[in-house]
Amino acid sequence: NAVLPQLAAELYIPYAEGTLDAFGLYIYGIVLKALRSSAAPAGLTTRSPTSVMYDQEQSELAAEGGRAVSGLAAHYPAAHSVLIQSLLQYPYNWSAWLDLSELCIDDPAIH
Repeated sequence: NAVLPQLAAELYIPYAEGTLDAFGLYIYGIVLKALRSSAAPAGLTTRSPTSVMYDQEQSELAAEGGRAVSGLAAHYPAAHSVLIQSLLQYPYNWSAWLDLSELCIDDPAIH
């Protein structure tokens, strides 16, 4: 999906600020999960035109004194980590448990 990098970049700011609730964290976790599964095997080294445009906008904001976070694409948290944070806040989200279990099955190193 071409908008995944933009969604991940836009959700990173409230995540870094700690303002996402359990359901915001869940959404961010599934975006990261989808982004990681669609990324190249080496990780998030490929850049879509959308994420490049977003980084350019962030650079312009920083130049104007606005709030910007540069280099987001290479510094996303792990999807399983975000899903765990969501579950710690609201352990009754069955969908978050299912997504986390898929990640654990796909990558035994997560166990």
